[in-house]
This record gives sequence, structure tokens and C-alpha cells, in this order.
Amino acid sequence: MIIFSVVICLLSLFLSSGILLFLNHLISNPIKKLVKETEKIGKLQLDDEINFSNSLKEIDELIESTKKMKVGLRSFQKYVPATLVRQLIETKQEAIIEGTRKNITVFFSDVADFTSISETLTPNELTAQLSEYFNIISNTIIKYNGTVDKYIGDAVMAFWGAPIELTNHAELACKAALECQLKCEELNINWKKMVKKNLKQELELILAILLLAI
Repeated sequence: MIIFSVVICLLSLFLSSGILLFLNHLISNPIKKLVKETEKIGKLQLDDEINFSNSLKEIDELIESTKKMKVGLRSFQKYVPATLVRQLIETKQEAIIEGTRKNITVFFSDVADFTSISETLTPNELTAQLSEYFNIISNTIIKYNGTVDKYIGDAVMAFWGAPIELTNHAELACKAALECQLKCEELNINWKKMVKKNLKQELELILAILLLAI
């Protein structure tokens, strides 16, 4: 009886371990993956695709809902600056309609003679060069804690000092502007080697609200 009981206990132990491993594979692992995906979504890291599924209906529906949320946020990101949304999430602030008065620094970047340049390029060439230019300007602005507000044709508008308070917002904007100039000079050198049109950047820093009123 003792040997029989020991055998039964061992079999039960192995069977329970097998069931636990199966449940871990079926439920725990997908949930861990979903947790990582939601953490990425919280940081607005939306480029990676969700490429796993699950045989359990409820978990698979949760995976599909996460995929749809990611696609929806990716579309939303095209109309609202990602850095602004990320700052609101990190500071746990809620976007509200009413405004508040703040001293901020506003950045405008414009390509000189853009109309003349665009007339000499094909749409594909123009799009490729503008995309490269926008990436450099945007990454530099983000590097110095700025928020890209919008792209207007060939122009870039950004600001510092909102919604997160920055005591040295003017200094950061100036550093970003100087680095943008250097980056554009490097970009022009590379484009010359590739026989592309040069883009001369015109920068203007405005300290809101007083200088805007002037």
C-alpha cells in the first residue's frame, strides 16, 4: 500500500506539472507578451507588429483588440505630435480644451526657395528629400526635449516649455536650432555627392508671447 501510494503521488505530481506547463504555455506566456506590448503602446512605440495568436478564444480576442488599438493609435499619431502625447502620458496629465498662459519658445524652420526647387524635381525625388530633411530636424528637436507641433509644407513648427515646464526652454531651442543648421550643412554635402538639390534652411526662434505680439 505504501509503494502504491508513493507511485500514485508521483504520477499525480508529474501530471500536475505537465498541466501547469501546458497552462503556462497557453495562458501565461501570451499574457506576458501582451503586457510587453501594452508597455510599448504606453510609450507610443507603435512600429512593431503583433505577430502571435492563441488557441483560447478570450485571449485571442484580447490580442486582436490590442492589434486594433495599436493601429488606431498609429493613425491618431499622424495628427497629434507623438512627443506631446508621450509627455502627457509620462506626467499623467489629461488633455483639456482650455488653455493656460506659459512662457514658451517656438521654433520655425523653412526651406529657402522651396517652390523653385520643387519645380525641378519629380514628386518621388521631392518626397524622398523632404522626408530625409524632416527626419533630421525632428530628431534634433526631440533630442533637446522639444515638441514637434506640425509640418506645414516644407516648414517645421516646434515648441519648448509645454506641457512640461522647462526653465531653460529658450536655451534648449537655441541649441536645437544651431544643431539643425549643422545637420543641414552635412545633409547638403551628402546631397551634392549624390547630385541632389541643396536645401537652404531658414530658422527663426520666437519667444512667445511677447515677441509674437511684436
